[in-house]
Amino acid sequence: MYWCYEDLQMYYETVGEGVPVLMLHGYYVDHHIMTGCLEPVLEQAECAGYKRIYLDLPGMGKTKSVFWIKNADILSEVLVHFIHEVIGEQPFILAGESYGGYLARGIIKACSAQICGSLFICPCIIPDYEKRDLPKFQVMERADMQEYAPEKDYSDYAESMVVQTPKTWQRYETEVMAGVNVADSMFLQEYQRNGYAFSGDVDQVEETYHFPTVFFAGRQDDCVGFKDACGILRNYENSSFLVLNAAGHNLQIDQEEIFQDYAKRFFIKIKSSVCK
Repeated sequence: MYWCYEDLQMYYETVGEGVPVLMLHGYYVDHHIMTGCLEPVLEQAECAGYKRIYLDLPGMGKTKSVFWIKNADILSEVLVHFIHEVIGEQPFILAGESYGGYLARGIIKACSAQICGSLFICPCIIPDYEKRDLPKFQVMERADMQEYAPEKDYSDYAESMVVQTPKTWQRYETEVMAGVNVADSMFLQEYQRNGYAFSGDVDQVEETYHFPTVFFAGRQDDCVGFKDACGILRNYENSSFLVLNAAGHNLQIDQEEIFQDYAKRFFIKIKSSVCK
């Protein structure tokens, strides 16, 4: 379905009923990267009672770009309007992946009283790539992938995935490249040049946050790294910080079982103690 705001038509899907969970994907990808890693968790009986809201950000997936969304400040304001109209005033959980994790922190700053939990997957901490503390790319596991090498997306996969197996290739195709292949590259390049970062420091806060939070970071993530995230943990007093080895910027694919296990624990904890 679509949510309309001025001439923006933002696509989103909902699954289940209960406490809302707003999912924000990263740059160039779309909602499939979030459904792929979190639906296997949230569809389990132990995690019943959540209404998952998967959206496509402007210029990505099924949401067309609009010229007036020029920076993170504007996009964050749009997302707050979306929350007010689609979620309303009830408590909700926020999940952000990569750039979605950066935008999520802007939403937390604007709506902290309404948020009852947050989950970050390889979040972008420092918007300027040149200033990030990054490890070198390293393949930690590689199966015989010769039969997939001729595929058009294989070079992207080989240069980004830390665990290279037929299973991670299939997930990369359906969860990552499904969005990348339809993204509005011209819009996203212009946005990245002129407005990728918030105008102010999104992590400079007056009061710390007390709702449960979990950070997932990849030890071999050469896109956003893992060390920079340590610098914002002080803002989240009730947080856990997991650095997974043999995991890159798509750690939820590289280390599927570990990610799903800890994500499941997080949602069970939230349901039992916070979002009532």
